[in-house]
Amino acid sequence: MTEPVTPVAPEPGSEAILSPHRRAQFFVTLAVLVCVVLFWWTGKLLHIPVHRSYEDSVFQQPHWLLVYLVIAVLFCACVAIGTILAGHAWFYAGLFSAALGLAALSMRGGPSRYVYLWAQATDRGRFVFFDLFIELLLLIMIVAAAWRFIWKRGIAALPTLTAAELEASDDGKLFTALAIQVVVMAAIMLVLTPTDSKKGVLVSIAVASLAATGAAAQSSEDRRLGGLFWFGPFVVGSLGYLTAFISPPADWMTGTLSGLLAPLARPLPLDYASVGAAAAMLGYWLSGAHPEGVTN
Repeated sequence: MTEPVTPVAPEPGSEAILSPHRRAQFFVTLAVLVCVVLFWWTGKLLHIPVHRSYEDSVFQQPHWLLVYLVIAVLFCACVAIGTILAGHAWFYAGLFSAALGLAALSMRGGPSRYVYLWAQATDRGRFVFFDLFIELLLLIMIVAAAWRFIWKRGIAALPTLTAAELEASDDGKLFTALAIQVVVMAAIMLVLTPTDSKKGVLVSIAVASLAATGAAAQSSEDRRLGGLFWFGPFVVGSLGYLTAFISPPADWMTGTLSGLLAPLARPLPLDYASVGAAAAMLGYWLSGAHPEGVTN
């Protein structure tokens, strides 16, 4: 007579490794690595920028329109790749991965001082600040279009969310939340961006965008905010560039910037469009004030 088989209890911690949260972390990390490598390899192959650690502006490239189109195509491809790899875990995964991939392209360049020195050498003068504003606008258009597309698909998948609920949202609270995002992000960057060091600038934008978006998400339960948080990095960067264009800092011709809002013009458009957008998505997710989040 055979004895009954006694089930063996799983070892402590074995279930945690396969938990939905850990699976989500693994697949999102994998998607980020793929996108970072893809952007870095493409930048190296196509010499973007032409000289490593310099020329970290799209408009500064010899064929800037072609570079912009390459960035747009590559960004959309990374959104698709990231969504395939990790979209089942977090519907923002593809967009988040693409934004961090774009940051790898920014890391190939250098600090903003070289962009301003280049403007002096080419007699572009103070108009370099307006150029950076237009560049940020063009880059954020790519991010915003992909962001809205992904957000709408994610919202449509929620069975409890109806069009009537979205229409019933309060526009006043929506604008207030976006204003909070801009003000908090700008305030933090004014403190954390004393120089244009590339690593320091990226850390400053990441911390500022993360904290500002979390605060804005907590201030309002308007679900439309999930598709609009690209707004903060764009407005903060635009404020820095346009202020410097209207009233250039006295020492900007040496490659350095001084003045109250100078820290907002030390990052470059690629920094705002990449790390700024990625940190905003992460801040929205971590705030816990939204219904989308990570699926199990």
